[in-house]
Amino acid sequence: MIIQRVVLNSRPGKNGTPAAENFRVEEATLPDQISEGQVRVRTLYLSVDPYMRCRLNEETGVDYLKPWQLSQVTDGGGVGIVEESKYAHLSEGDFVTSFSWPWQTRAILDGEILEKVTPQLVDGHLSYFLGAIGMPGLTSLLGIKEKGHVTAGSNQTMVVSGAAGCCGSLAGQIARLEGCSRVVGICGTDEKRSVLVSELGFDAAVNYRTEDVEGQLRDLCPAGVDVYFDNVGGSVSDAVIRQMNENGHVVLCGQISQYNRDVPYPPQLPPAVEAILKERNITRERFTVLNYRDKFDSGILQLSRWFREGKLKVGLRREADLPRSSRLLPGLLPVALGADTGVRSPRPLTRNPACTETRRRHRNLLRNRFGPTLSNGSCRLRRVFLLFVVSVKRSLGARHCSKPWASPHPERPPPSHELLPFVPFRSVAKKNVASHSFF
Repeated sequence: MIIQRVVLNSRPGKNGTPAAENFRVEEATLPDQISEGQVRVRTLYLSVDPYMRCRLNEETGVDYLKPWQLSQVTDGGGVGIVEESKYAHLSEGDFVTSFSWPWQTRAILDGEILEKVTPQLVDGHLSYFLGAIGMPGLTSLLGIKEKGHVTAGSNQTMVVSGAAGCCGSLAGQIARLEGCSRVVGICGTDEKRSVLVSELGFDAAVNYRTEDVEGQLRDLCPAGVDVYFDNVGGSVSDAVIRQMNENGHVVLCGQISQYNRDVPYPPQLPPAVEAILKERNITRERFTVLNYRDKFDSGILQLSRWFREGKLKVGLRREADLPRSSRLLPGLLPVALGADTGVRSPRPLTRNPACTETRRRHRNLLRNRFGPTLSNGSCRLRRVFLLFVVSVKRSLGARHCSKPWASPHPERPPPSHELLPFVPFRSVAKKNVASHSFF
């Protein structure tokens, strides 16, 4: 079986910025047979995250992440569907996720590294398992609970830097749900600031590119800052810490402004800021969500409950087809490092054989009846005609495909977890147009 995969072509250097030449997309052959304990999966979604920047270096600087190797396939968080299984706990058709999913259209993986997921938890939005109802959501939730020490009724104020990113946008909402009386975000554009306040429930937001962060925080946080969810580090964090109250807490989630620099993690603070931490008894502790695996199940259920109740809103997500990643990857990692909002999910472009055969028959039918011009040119008229054909066939009880139908938009599987045996062509046409959004 021929597959496409993304491999590391070169390293940008510890002080460099990821670029196109650091990656390449190539074809490879996947074995037809799998061994006991293995599973063959088809990739549906992959996540591009800020932490991946350190994996581009020869050494990551942390013991829980390994660097990507040259000419080897890259990996990260992913969601897919099981096509064949010789692992006792997984069956064909199961949706699964892993933190070590290879960036390729199909893969053979050990069943032990896969976790079965339930589409109902995310109302069918499978990509949310890589965002709000996945590792970023757990990072925000557990970071606030374990390091933020938020207490309902304590009239606490939280500031979130990188507030328009995946973790930041969730952290602000979770802080409110956990009991913070005021939440202020820091972001990089006026558009993001507007989204944070009008859509995600932040009380206020600061554009650090055009405004004086420290001066704005004095006005927006008159009672000072009790909890700081730090995603960026650098001068922004220095400004926030100077506004913090005694016995405050810094949740050290990330230092995105420092990832393209060869500095230790976490980076050292300026002496004056370090002195403030000591004088005011402010905690600033490194937070690693992987240290709290025992809380993952309850955390996922809590996040899912908030999401389904409409209390937790999922911000902007961008999706792209994996075969096009050769030109998208240069932008994906810089974007993940803070250039826009949300998590990035390159999605493999896959076609169901039954769908392809159905379209071929439709084209031949039109070509035989109306000639090649209509069958190749007028898409709108063709759809009208095909809709008529579908209606007639459905009224007669006929079906287009004898083979099971795999939805062209796997993000919304049927509630029963089973693949639909038949989908009207009209729905197929609309979904194929609407589901592919590129940036």
